[in-house]
Amino acid sequence: MKTSTFVGGVLAVIAGLWTAFFYVDGVLDRRWIIQHNAFKTFTSPDGRYRLEHAVTSPDFHWMRLYRNGDSEVIADRRFRDDPPFRINWYEDSVNVGGADESTISLPPHWWERWTAKLP
Repeated sequence: MKTSTFVGGVLAVIAGLWTAFFYVDGVLDRRWIIQHNAFKTFTSPDGRYRLEHAVTSPDFHWMRLYRNGDSEVIADRRFRDDPPFRINWYEDSVNVGGADESTISLPPHWWERWTAKLP
C-alpha cells in the first residue's frame, strides 16, 4: 500500500512539474510575441470578431480572439503546427491551418474565455 502511494505521489509531482514547465514556456513565448508586436490581425467576414495570429518559430503559433471593437481577449490558443496558409472563418468557428487544436468556437466556450484571462 505504501509503495503505490509513493509512486502515485511521485507521478503527481512529475505531472505538476511538466505542466508548470509548459505553462512557463508559453508565458515566455507570449511575452516575446507581445514585445515584438509580431501579430497579424484578421477580421471575420461579418465584422463581429478580430483574430490576432503570430508565429514565433517554424512550428509555434499563438492566436487571440476579440470581439471587434473590444480589447478583452475572449479566446487564446497556443498550438504547434505547420505554418498556416489562411484563416478559415466559419459560421460557428475560426480555424488557422487545418489542425483541430487550431480551431476556436464562435462564440468561444466558457473554458476558452476563462483560460484567455490567464497570463
